[in-house]
Amino acid sequence: IVVMVSVVWGFWEASVTSLIAVNCLNYFFVPPTLTWRVSDPQDWFALAAFEITALTVSRLSMRAQAQARGEARQRSQVQKLYELSRRILFLDRRQTIGPQIVSLIQEIFRTESVALFDATLVRLDATGSRAEELEELARSAYFQDGALEGGAGASAQVLRLGSKPVGAIAFCGPELDRPTIVAAASLAAIALERARSFEKESRAEAARQTEQLRTAVLDALAHAFKTPLTVISTASSGLLDAERLSPDDAELAALIDEQAEHLNRMTTE
Repeated sequence: IVVMVSVVWGFWEASVTSLIAVNCLNYFFVPPTLTWRVSDPQDWFALAAFEITALTVSRLSMRAQAQARGEARQRSQVQKLYELSRRILFLDRRQTIGPQIVSLIQEIFRTESVALFDATLVRLDATGSRAEELEELARSAYFQDGALEGGAGASAQVLRLGSKPVGAIAFCGPELDRPTIVAAASLAAIALERARSFEKESRAEAARQTEQLRTAVLDALAHAFKTPLTVISTASSGLLDAERLSPDDAELAALIDEQAEHLNRMTTE
């Protein structure tokens, strides 16, 4: 019974149980029975044995339970980090990424507040009741280039890509330990980098499409210009070859032919 109480409740409960057990042993079974008088030193050894058992087993049990709770908490944090990494892949990249990240972290880790400082865009996004406090903490962590601790369980971590700081993130939640904060910060930095890569890709695609459109428009314009220029050149050359024009008219026709040829070269280029 002492061992069971030690495992389930702890040392003090087991100590009380051991005292009751020794007194019952003394009262009911140790001569003279039905008295509280202790005449045999073995009774004291029995009490010491019960107490040592209560102390040893309770300490081992508490250590095992603490280890089990730590492992369960670690498994829970790893599962949450996996969920965060998975859902980051499905963020809407057509919208601003910062508000989506802070809302996602608050939802998954059930934190009181989250704030994200994007140094590239010089933008702060936050959610929760302590948003303003965490915004200042995240900004300070970025400019000091190091982790910071705030009041009432708040903490901030710098976002890095390699060795380059790109921002900072601040949390307020009792369930988050330092390794989890660092891992969540790394995932947030990756999400920001993916969003910037998507923006660069979108701009490059837009530039490519613009270049294709420009080329198509210029080709169409060149074709549209060459057709009337060919007619003008043919007509002016025919008038000159006919040799029925007066000198002034011939000069004007030559000028038309010359300028039409010039426009044709420009259109070709």
